[in-house]
Amino acid sequence: MKMASRLNEKKVNSSTTTMSYTNFRECMNAQFRNKLVPEHLILVIFNRFRQFKVKENSNGTEMSEEMDILDFLLCINLLSSIPVDLKIQNMFDICDNDDDGCMNPYQILQMLQKVERLFVRESARIDIGS
Repeated sequence: MKMASRLNEKKVNSSTTTMSYTNFRECMNAQFRNKLVPEHLILVIFNRFRQFKVKENSNGTEMSEEMDILDFLLCINLLSSIPVDLKIQNMFDICDNDDDGCMNPYQILQMLQKVERLFVRESARIDIGS
């Protein structure tokens, strides 16, 4: 969760929870300052969490120039080796947008849909690659 607070200190667009590549790289290097993360690994992670956006003339989609920090944090949390109850608590903390310690049913649904989208996207990559 230290990384989450560092990400929040950086230039994160709070309305969309996105971050540019430059800011993400700075944050990763600050977090792992004792052993810097290789540039190609940062780029792969950044590209994995970039969002699709509709082109201006509605002629298809293209990749955004920013990554979704919430998706990244949720994914790291779910893949970690911490106990399940701590994963659930972290997931709640990450998705509690207004930091009031409560989530209404709609916010819980959004959180679960975000988690589902992460796993569906990875499952699709596995199926295509098979």
